[in-house]
This record gives sequence, C-alpha cells and structure tokens, in this order.
Amino acid sequence: MGMLPESTDRPSTHRDLDRWMTAMVVALAFGLRLFYLVGIEAYPKFELIKNRLDDQVVFDSWAKSIAAGDDFDYQSTGHEFVHWTTAAPGIYPQAPLYPYFVATFYRLAGFRYDALRGLQMLIGALACGLLYRLGRRFLQPTTAGLCALGLAAYGPQIFYEGTLLRAALFTAVGLLALERLYHLQDHLADPKADPRAGRWTLPRLALTAGLVLAVGVLMRPNYLLFAGVVGLWLSWWVRRDKNRRPLVAWWALGLVVPLLPIIALNSWRSGHPAFLSSNGPYIFFISNVHDASGTSAGPSPYYYEVKDRSKAAEIDLVRLALDDIRRHPRAYVERQLVKLGAFFGPREQPNNLSFEMALETNPRLRLAAVRMSWILPLAALGLVFARRQRHLLLHLFLWSCTLSTVLFYVLARLRLPVVPVLLILAGLALEGLWQTWHRGRRSWALLAAVAAIAGSLALSGWPIRLRPNDYAMAAAAYVSRAELDERQGDLEQARRRYGRALVLNPEHQQAVAKVRQLYPDPALAPDLADGVQTLLLEAEQRANEQHFDGAMELLQQAIDLDPTAAEPHQFLANVRYLQGDLEGTMEHLEAAVQRSPRNGLYRRNLIAIRRELQSRLR
Repeated sequence: MGMLPESTDRPSTHRDLDRWMTAMVVALAFGLRLFYLVGIEAYPKFELIKNRLDDQVVFDSWAKSIAAGDDFDYQSTGHEFVHWTTAAPGIYPQAPLYPYFVATFYRLAGFRYDALRGLQMLIGALACGLLYRLGRRFLQPTTAGLCALGLAAYGPQIFYEGTLLRAALFTAVGLLALERLYHLQDHLADPKADPRAGRWTLPRLALTAGLVLAVGVLMRPNYLLFAGVVGLWLSWWVRRDKNRRPLVAWWALGLVVPLLPIIALNSWRSGHPAFLSSNGPYIFFISNVHDASGTSAGPSPYYYEVKDRSKAAEIDLVRLALDDIRRHPRAYVERQLVKLGAFFGPREQPNNLSFEMALETNPRLRLAAVRMSWILPLAALGLVFARRQRHLLLHLFLWSCTLSTVLFYVLARLRLPVVPVLLILAGLALEGLWQTWHRGRRSWALLAAVAAIAGSLALSGWPIRLRPNDYAMAAAAYVSRAELDERQGDLEQARRRYGRALVLNPEHQQAVAKVRQLYPDPALAPDLADGVQTLLLEAEQRANEQHFDGAMELLQQAIDLDPTAAEPHQFLANVRYLQGDLEGTMEHLEAAVQRSPRNGLYRRNLIAIRRELQSRLR
C-alpha cells in the first residue's frame, strides 16, 4: 500500500471505485443504524424517560415553541441553568441552530420522534461516506474504506444519533468543514488542477468554507476556536500573493454573516453586547473550580455556595472562576489533566444519558462494536506518520476541538467530532507500518504493531461503571413503555417491561405495585419442571462442599430444563458470590428478578450486590 501522490487528480477508474466505495459505506452505515433504530425499546427515548432536566426535553420543548411561533420559556424546564438566565435576559440559553433544525422537522413531519431519529441517522450515514472521501486524500481505497466503516460501526456515534441532542450532527458538520477546507487548499496549491475553475472559484470556495464553519459555530460555539485557527491558516497560505489576500475577506464574510443576526438579536434583547448564547460562563465555572469533576456538567459544593450568595445578576461567574483558579492553581492543572485523560480515554463519559447503559438495554447496539479503545493506540501511532503539510488541517481540527472541549467539560458526545480524524490517523498508522515493513525495518514495524495491540487490549479491559442515575432513568423509560402496553391491552408485553424496570431499579415503587397486579404471588407460582428441584438440591450440596464448578454445571442443567424459573438463577448468583465474581452474581440476580419480579428477596439481593460492586469500583 503506497501513499497517494500529492496531486488529487486520479484516473477515472479510481473515481469510479471511490463512488462505489462511498455508496457502499453509506448503505452499510445506514443499514446498521436502521437495525438499531427498529429494535430500540425504551432507553434512551426522552419521551419515555420524562426527565425534565435532560437536554433532550429542553430541545424538544424549545423546538415545539419555535414551531408554534411562541417564545420559549426556559424557566419551565427546571434545568439548573435556569437560575442564571435572569443575569442574561433575552439571550439564547444555548446555541440556537439545533432547536430550529428540530422545529423545521416538526413543521414538515409532525412530532414523529423516531422519524427524526431516522433523519439524524441518515445524516450520520452520509457523514461516513464523507469520511471515506476525505480519507482518500491521504489513504489508499482499502484503508480509507476501513476508516469509514470504523465510523459506521462506532457505537457511541450511532447511540447519540438516536437521541434529541446536538451531538447527532457534530460529526457531520466537522467532516463537511474539513472537506471544504481541503477542497480550498487543493485549488490554492494548484489552481490548474480543476479545468472548470474560473475567476470566482477561489472566492466561492473560501465563502463556502466560512459558511460551513458558521454552521458549526451555530451548532456548537466551541467550533469558534477552530474557525479562528482556520483564519490564521488561510492568511498564511495567501501571505505572498496580494491577488489572493481578499480570500481571507471572503472566508470571513461566510463565517460572520450567519452569526451576526443572532448576535444582534441577543444584544438587542439584553441591552448590551452579547454572543450566541449565555451558558458559557456557567459551564466554565462548574467545570473548572477546584472541587469540580470536569467530566460532567454536574455542579459542585463550591458552586452551590456561590449560588446562595446573592442574586444571579450580581454574580460574575467567569471572574469568580478565574479567582478560584488563582487560589487553587494545582487543582486547576490537575483538573485539566483529568479532563484531557477523559477526552482521550476508553470510557464514554456519561451525562444524563449513558452509552454503557444503552449497551445493557439495547443488545442490537452491540453490533456497532467499534470503540475508542480500538482507535486510540493506532491514532497515537498515526501522529508519527502525519507530519506532512497536507496533514496540517487534520492537526488543527483535532487539537482545537480538544482544547475547546477540555477547557470546559468532557462528555462522550462532545468528543464525537474528533473521532473521524482519529480514524484517519489510525489509517495512516496502518499504511505507515506496511511501508516500514516493506522497507526492511521489520523489527520496528513489528514492535509498533505489538505496542498498538497491547494498548488496545489494555484499554478494552477498562471496567464499565453504571451510575444509580443510569439505572433510574432506564427504569423510568421501561415503566412508561409498559403503561402504553397496558393501555393497548398487551398485558404480556407490559409484564415483561415492568419486570425489566425492576431489574434496572428494584426500588421503583410504581413498577412494584404494577407487578403485584399483573404477576401471580410467588407462593402460588407454578411448580418447577420435573427434575429441577433435584438439580437444585444437588447443586446446593456441591456448593457446600466447595465444588463450585460442579454446582454451576448442575444449575445450568436446571436452567435448560426450565428457562422460565427464577430459582436456578438465584442459586447461581449465590455460587458466583462465593467465588468472588460480583459481576456474575449481578447478572444472575437480574435474571432472577426478570423471571420473578414480585419476589422481594431477589430485589433486595440485587440492590445489595449493585451497591457492593459500585463501592469496589470507586
């Protein structure tokens, strides 16, 4: 696999191959997304979770207000930031483009949430095709295809495309910006490469690049740092040619014009100069003070101390945050290192929603098997091979997005824009290793490959940590779905989903009450299948004799004889616990509760084992 030449002019056979590969990648990506969407049950559907503090609810309410032509009452959401909106009246609380995107869909198609999810997934699938086209600027077709398929099967990307969150579109917008900028760079490097180019080609490309960057900023203001860096990059490209210097103005025009109406509206409403949204100081404060976590938007004790001091309009959160940083410089540095580690870490940092909980509740999502732990070691190695001038924009995008995120807070969905760049770097590593091997430096290639594999294995072993809040939100979603089943007369599905809710949250009182109505009393449950009770007694004797393997084999036979019985799973949980396997214990307790949700002992055991497991993971 040789590297592509600097020129982007390819033979027609290569162009045909690229079209075919792009179509194949998009089709596979969309098929995988549809498979997940069709099988999605309750979690993470915000309309079933009914958590007013979830940003999904905020965006839905905001979009409905826009669609109805009404003013959005942010106070009604109950979001923590509501307290600080009084300090910035009239300013959009968050960047407004995504709510208007959702509102446009509502006006055209109605409140069809799954259809909106499908549209976002279609955009995500198209982004995978765009990644292939971008990757072909640096990689051979096979390697570029692998990178694009990596994004197509990247689980967190699919998960967030199925939510009502801006993250669904982050990746597509970032890829489109890079593609437009590289197209502009091609024409700057060789204006004669495109025979159709005319006098206005370069100004048009610069204007378009600015417009796409403006879309990114209106979607997520953090893109403004990358936009500023692009301005410096473009100025450097045209510094020696006075005829090209106006391109910077064309680019700036494309960037600024879409932003000006929002800035003007916010400034007019508030009575003083304002930017796109008002939540920046709040986010900066809660993620950078000395006792902040930095890996979620959750407030800290010092935050509540500040909040209780006086009225929101009298508090300058940025100044207080900077004062706190000056008083606690070491804590600030440590916090930034923690956030940087989380940004490039194997765990998908949760906020209201958790990708790891989605894996528990939606087995189909496991088919999207690509994880950050696979990508990171190869991407780190790819930095060694990404040292040419044509790689500069990739670096500028990667590190500006990293910095603009780490300076605030790190969540799984906020790092999605950099995943395509990491995949391209991983592709550069694969081709670089191949070239190193064929140049005779086989020991170096082998050592680097072993190091990358070892790094992936080490990162893949990172423990999954589900929070009590994750269980509670998922259980609430299943209860809402079970209520709908009841109203539709499907009692069997309702029983199953109420049982699932108690597996997730054994203390959910509404679900407890419902299973008492819909399930028979455990004392009146049907007898165990023939032979099961004998197997249970023999297994208990083996376990008492410390013959755990024999006990588990007998209990598995009991499960095979009667898959609906809860008792074998409870016995297996006991054996697993005696072996010190807490995760195995929890798995079988969950199975026991699912089969007999009315059994209070099973639920209490499940609560206890989850608490013990969480305490060990802290």
